Amino acid sequence: MKNKILFVGKISKNLKNIENDYNVITVKDALSGYKAVYKEAPDLIIYNTEARFFEGYHLSKLLNTKEDTSKIPFVIIGSDIPENIDFNADAQFSEDLEYDDIKGMIENIISENELPKNIKEKILKSKPSAKEITERTQNILDELLMTTSIVEDFKGIVDSINFEEVLSGNIFNIIKKYLPYDICGLYFNESDDSTMNNLNLSANSENISIDLVNEVKDKFFDEMEKYKRICELQCNIIDGLVKEKSNAKYDDFKTVVILPFKYGTRLAGGIYLATSKTFNLYESVLFDIIARELEALFKIRYMFNEQAKHSLLDSMTGLYNRQEFDSAFEFEFFKGRRYIYNISIAILDIDDMKGINEKYGKEYGDFVITELASLLKRVFRRTDRIYRFKGETIAIMLPFTPITKALIPIERLRNEISKYDFIKDDIKTNISVCVGLSANYSRFTEPEHLLEGVTTALTRAKEKGRNRLDIFE
Repeated sequence: MKNKILFVGKISKNLKNIENDYNVITVKDALSGYKAVYKEAPDLIIYNTEARFFEGYHLSKLLNTKEDTSKIPFVIIGSDIPENIDFNADAQFSEDLEYDDIKGMIENIISENELPKNIKEKILKSKPSAKEITERTQNILDELLMTTSIVEDFKGIVDSINFEEVLSGNIFNIIKKYLPYDICGLYFNESDDSTMNNLNLSANSENISIDLVNEVKDKFFDEMEKYKRICELQCNIIDGLVKEKSNAKYDDFKTVVILPFKYGTRLAGGIYLATSKTFNLYESVLFDIIARELEALFKIRYMFNEQAKHSLLDSMTGLYNRQEFDSAFEFEFFKGRRYIYNISIAILDIDDMKGINEKYGKEYGDFVITELASLLKRVFRRTDRIYRFKGETIAIMLPFTPITKALIPIERLRNEISKYDFIKDDIKTNISVCVGLSANYSRFTEPEHLLEGVTTALTRAKEKGRNRLDIFE
């Protein structure tokens, strides 16, 4: 009578003869294998790591939760078996070995670990319930979380936390290690309204098209908009290839996860994951573990970015501060010269701020500056940058904007400010501003030259009176 072998995974070509020499039962995955153990009571279990080596870990641990099933010999076979994972296996074979060599080893293992008849009968009679399998799986995965590589994997990528593309690639590599997916996306909310909202994507299938990516993007950000108003968005393919066309459809996905991560009440980001297969119990629990690690990582990244952002902001108005202006201005100036594009700079100053403070008090004066900052944020594009230059002086940097186009919104803004009612604690007044405007003309070889030009224009505007604009050309 032939010995019975339970083979989990795909039988490779060099092992085809195994079905002639043994009574072979094949199953696709670890959980199916575990259930088959109680149905077949095999003499040997062979796990092919191509069926995902962590499922092999899971199966070996499930077998060892009971004394009877722990006595069944367990063999791992594959070409890339990780050394740091304890499978509790009786042997590990490379799939490159000749079949006759593997057969000889199998014969030795079965003969040395022969299961008594009473053990087999006990296994066949003690089929576990779905609830018992779930509880055992949860205990195993809790142990896995504490003692194996999931936590260590995430610890290992913390150094890349401030580099979005690198961090995304590292996370995709971790997820691939544990879970199957066709497409996975990561979104990091930078909490800066001027920053583009990127969905970083990994296409882990050869059947992902541009149209499918766009549908994924729309569905993902529709969900994220429940937590934050999102305007400018795009996809960034970090990993894998996307075809112009394919026959894959969104409805082909049997498992779709869209999960936001929050930092307090604010959106820190989110993950998108879709696969054409249904997650089994093992994969669902593994995803929950990964999601917990991701949530912690997203919170840490958001917290650090918030701290960095606040160090660049004026505490009273929420505008960028002078230190950030100096840094960004120099960077933008030389970038504009290198890539030949226009940058316009406007500096505006509130007329007679001293008189406002004397008449209504410093608290009201601060309110006027803060309210003006809010007005500017509403008026200008998300790509424009607004800075509290000093006191009641505000600078506006408009990249990719020639002075002829900058003049229109600046003039409109100047007129709107003069008509705007600044109301606080029964005090209502109107203000006006003077504005200096200039651009990165070719004769300006250093950023200081442009800054001198725009401040000269502001000085000339103020010398002409209130509510004036001057252009340095």
